[in-house]
Amino acid sequence: MDFEVLKRYLFNLPETRLEFPQGPDTLVFKIMGKAFAYVSWQSDPIFISIRCDPQKAVQLRNQYHGVMPGFHMNRTHWNSIYLNNEHVPDDLFLQWIDDAYHQTIAELPGFLRRRILKKLEKLKENPEK
Repeated sequence: MDFEVLKRYLFNLPETRLEFPQGPDTLVFKIMGKAFAYVSWQSDPIFISIRCDPQKAVQLRNQYHGVMPGFHMNRTHWNSIYLNNEHVPDDLFLQWIDDAYHQTIAELPGFLRRRILKKLEKLKENPEK
């Protein structure tokens, strides 16, 4: 996964904000104040830690080489993956990001969740916007 493609994808998710609570070396992508992705962009190689359903997290670690328990994270709910992982195709990276994003949205109050889901629907209808 190319870092610039990843960053652009994350920025295009509705209501996503970038913060640096851990300093300039880690990009923290949040939705309504809740983190769903951490990108350690100064690491070599670059890696991302994403939220994941606990059962699915273990399944992915067993199924894909290079998917590890979240580095410096709650290892039950987070997986870390190097961007240069040849065992994980780009579309699968993006699907895992979508899953993390939706898992985070599901924890928001109903009115916020509905607002974001409407924006996602509009984005699907007009992907160029």
